[in-house]
Amino acid sequence: DAWTVVSMLRQVAAGGGNLLLNIGPAPDGSVPEPCEKVLLEVGEWLKQYGPSVYEATDPMQQEWQITGAFTRKGDTLYFHCNRWPGSELAIGGLVCKILEVRLMGGPKVEFTQVRDRLVIRGLPEKAPNPISTVLELKFEGEPRQVLGAGCVLLDEDPWAE
Repeated sequence: DAWTVVSMLRQVAAGGGNLLLNIGPAPDGSVPEPCEKVLLEVGEWLKQYGPSVYEATDPMQQEWQITGAFTRKGDTLYFHCNRWPGSELAIGGLVCKILEVRLMGGPKVEFTQVRDRLVIRGLPEKAPNPISTVLELKFEGEPRQVLGAGCVLLDEDPWAE
């Protein structure tokens, strides 16, 4: 399904790779019907969110999260939210200073950040895109996400001069 293909595409982009889908053509050269439907859905998703995977291959240490994952390009993180939480999303362990958050291609949204915990508020109750909605986060510093059971110590104030 399109959700699976977009998830693989995000993961491959984050690792700086290429995604090869093993789809053989029908004898007449056409794409088989089930594949055509999925590819069209992914193509529509890419029209809206393409910059979050095309060239968004800068490295970033990140942890697995149930709600989604990141890609990065320069000073922009793209959070691919594939399990929409409703009006509020919390992302833990994010070690960089977030300057701005917006729905990709849309309005800015409110957020608070205390040390390594980012809480984004005022999101739509329903996911703007049912496959995966992308949030665009402008940041400063060196981004990484560190979660764990107390085995990693963070600086007292990671943004102190």
